[in-house]
Amino acid sequence: IFSLILIFILIYLLSIFRRGPIYGVHTFPGLVINNFFLPIAIILFFRGLIFENTFISRAFSSSIGQLLGKSSYAFYLIHVGFIEVGLYKFVSSNSAILFLILNIISIFIYLYIEEPLNNIVKKKLLGFLSRLKI
Repeated sequence: IFSLILIFILIYLLSIFRRGPIYGVHTFPGLVINNFFLPIAIILFFRGLIFENTFISRAFSSSIGQLLGKSSYAFYLIHVGFIEVGLYKFVSSNSAILFLILNIISIFIYLYIEEPLNNIVKKKLLGFLSRLKI
C-alpha cells in the first residue's frame, strides 16, 4: 500500500512541475522524479504484488481482476478515439460512467473478438508447425 501511495504522490508532484505547455517531466525536478524515484516506487509496488498477500494482490488475482487484465489491450485501443468521443457526445460526459462503459465494451471485445481470433490463429499455427515436423 505504501508504494502505491508513493506512486500517486510522485505523479502528483510531476503535475505540480508543469508550466504551461511544458510537462513536468521536462523540468529538472520532474526528470529526477520520473527517471529515479518513480521507477523505484513502481519496483516496490511490483515486489509487494509478487511477495505479499495484500488486498491489491488479491484483487488483481480475482476473476474480475483477471478479466480486466485480459481485456486491458482492447481498453487501450478504444479509450481514445471515435468510440470514446461518441460515448462522450451521446451517452454521458461523466468520466466515471465513460470508464465503466469502455470497460464493458473492452470486455465484450476481448471475449467475443480477441480471444476467439487468438484461438483460431494458435490452432492454425500449431497445425502448420506440426506439418513442418520441426
